Amino acid sequence: MSDTSRLHDKMQPLGKIDVLITVGERDINRLFRLSLNSCIKNLDLLNDIFIVTNSKVQVIECLKTIDLKCRNITVFQDSEVLPPDLNSLPGWFRQQLIKLHADQIAKTRLIACLGADTVILKKVQPQDIVFEGRPIHYYNRDPQWPGFLQYERGRVANVAKILCVKPVRSLPFGDFIMDFSVLSAEYLIKLRKYLSQLYGVNPFIKIIPSGYPITPLMKKSFGEWTLYSVFILDVLNLNLAVRNSNSQFLAQVQNEAGLRKYGFNSKIVHFVKKTFDLDYIKSRLAEFELC
Repeated sequence: MSDTSRLHDKMQPLGKIDVLITVGERDINRLFRLSLNSCIKNLDLLNDIFIVTNSKVQVIECLKTIDLKCRNITVFQDSEVLPPDLNSLPGWFRQQLIKLHADQIAKTRLIACLGADTVILKKVQPQDIVFEGRPIHYYNRDPQWPGFLQYERGRVANVAKILCVKPVRSLPFGDFIMDFSVLSAEYLIKLRKYLSQLYGVNPFIKIIPSGYPITPLMKKSFGEWTLYSVFILDVLNLNLAVRNSNSQFLAQVQNEAGLRKYGFNSKIVHFVKKTFDLDYIKSRLAEFELC
């Protein structure tokens, strides 16, 4: 189906929202169950759930151990949703590109992308994520990591060069890393079309840095949330609600010290480090009845 046809199909009134979860092999036996349970319990507009993973069989086995509350859940191997040329990329980039093709996986006009190590602690209601029919666009400020804003502004500048635009609106906001984010199918289609106009066939192959292992410098040169943000703010110049998460809508817990300081008081939390003490996290999450 062409992008134009898909866009026409999505021009329905705002209603339920599909959720896309990207799950790496390391995520399955860590926070994935909690993430999925929290989505089912706390996302008011939840429609269907689509899971894309590099370990489809293991995810399906894991789902058999979860009370899915009769939710419609579809699991894809990542090779089923990305063309072969993109499947050859490292997993860190591959997961980002899956999100940038979310409209070709999910079916609703707006799509929520949720990280497999991200947990929704409190009810996320329509007014938290949608304003006047458009997704609210969040940026973040983390008081524990004041230097992180400079790093993310560097990423904004690099992405703006890819998009051939000056980041007039996006640069001050800087940090768009939100591991729960509501994307518009319409804007995703426009973004890919714009990149194809700039770079021709297979534009992502041309704009994503090559090489392995992935270095911090390579990570700073690209990011799905930043690419989408600079595009809608400085290319499309959309008039939409932009809000500061202020680590209250979504908090990023970066390391052990941050984990011990975190008060479990945000609506959503992303546990960044893959080696966090799961027993400690689960003990703190007991009051939220997600296990």
